[in-house]
Amino acid sequence: MKEYRMSEPVLLNTLKKIYGSLMAISGKKILVIRDLKIALLLAVRNSVVYVTDDPECAEQFRKNTEAGMGKDDVIILINKWTNKLKFKKVFEKMGMKFDIAIMNPPYDRNLHLKILEAVIPHAEKVVNISPVRWLQDPFAPYSTRSDYCKFENTISQKIESLDVISAKNASQLFNATFAMNLGIYVCGNGGYEYQHNDPLITKIVEKTMTNSWKPFNQKVFYQNGCVQTKPYALNICGFGGSTTMGFDILTCRTYEAQCETALTDEHTGNVVNATHFEFDSEAERRNFFDCYNHPFMRWHTGLWKIDVNLHAPKVPYFSDYSHPWDYADFFAWFELTEEEQERVMREIAEMQAE
Repeated sequence: MKEYRMSEPVLLNTLKKIYGSLMAISGKKILVIRDLKIALLLAVRNSVVYVTDDPECAEQFRKNTEAGMGKDDVIILINKWTNKLKFKKVFEKMGMKFDIAIMNPPYDRNLHLKILEAVIPHAEKVVNISPVRWLQDPFAPYSTRSDYCKFENTISQKIESLDVISAKNASQLFNATFAMNLGIYVCGNGGYEYQHNDPLITKIVEKTMTNSWKPFNQKVFYQNGCVQTKPYALNICGFGGSTTMGFDILTCRTYEAQCETALTDEHTGNVVNATHFEFDSEAERRNFFDCYNHPFMRWHTGLWKIDVNLHAPKVPYFSDYSHPWDYADFFAWFELTEEEQERVMREIAEMQAE
């Protein structure tokens, strides 16, 4: 795996803010995860443990340290990141407590959080760059299985500051495509206000949860033998966007393609993991599809969107699709005040201008 190289020294800039200057960082024990440039720079006046999964980077660090850059530096080459995070045992054997940890961990699912959780107890200060939406998802506090709840004590309560980098800027920073925002976390003594306290967002979330897609999951329908009782159906199995379509849309397939989604895979005969909806008329079915691609629903999705996946508890079911939905319908269903409506329209305009 190649290390992602950043076009701007954002982690170094954060270190400068903390210590005043890079010259002030001297004689310290430092852990660097997957950032060769920082590892080489800090190895000059410090003792560095460099962790990487890129053999070329490991070799380059070794050559520089052997050439006199640092005699007390260590390389840990990770062949495969695992949930057990075996490199943590190396720290324990060394008996090391780092003054600083600088991290750009791999972003595979929540692996970056598991690595951050493992490192925090071993460092006085941690500067980390990784996805941030797990912390910002307003639905997350309502689910004990969410990363927000899983890592609250071990990560969230340790955060001192957080700077958010938009997905667009993150893509430019790494010269790669990112579907999510990144955050530069400084972890140590805590103090950062990470809990959600936006009244409008709370209102939207709680209303959504009172009548969401969740009851329409495929389980009951399949248990009843997949017996369709109405003439028109949609089997929603493709959600989210793409790098070209945008990540704030709810259905990633065209209406015609979505109508053709079958309940079973024609090649394997396996049941498709779909959410099944039925309608009395073609107009209702079309209104249903259009409703979830309305600008209001794109705004709604943007409140919690972590990646390109859509989860049924986070999507409102409006019950009545006998007519096309417009802003007035959405505002009435969510019981938004005039002030709240103005805010929503303002944020939708900003979203469309991006």
